[in-house]
Amino acid sequence: MKTSHRLRLAAPLTGLTGLSFGAALLGAIGLWSQYTNAERAITAFLCLITGLSLGISISIAVDRRITDTPWLRIATIAVFLLLSYGVAVVRRNLVLEGV
Repeated sequence: MKTSHRLRLAAPLTGLTGLSFGAALLGAIGLWSQYTNAERAITAFLCLITGLSLGISISIAVDRRITDTPWLRIATIAVFLLLSYGVAVVRRNLVLEGV
């Protein structure tokens, strides 16, 4: 697979996961003092999941050993994003119960 193909494949994935990671990180920084310990743990896990998906997205662009479409990496990113959305819903329900 040519470098340009890898970059075209990785660009939207990196943008999507970068936005997710940035939102999780900004939310963690901005609301950390207001969260309970359970919400803090969930937020840290959310940042970890989105950070890992961002790293996998970037690895698609920089790994020269990729010769074919990296379906396993793309599926892993999709699973991590879906998992992070579920974790965000759980955290939101915890916040709403505390109100």
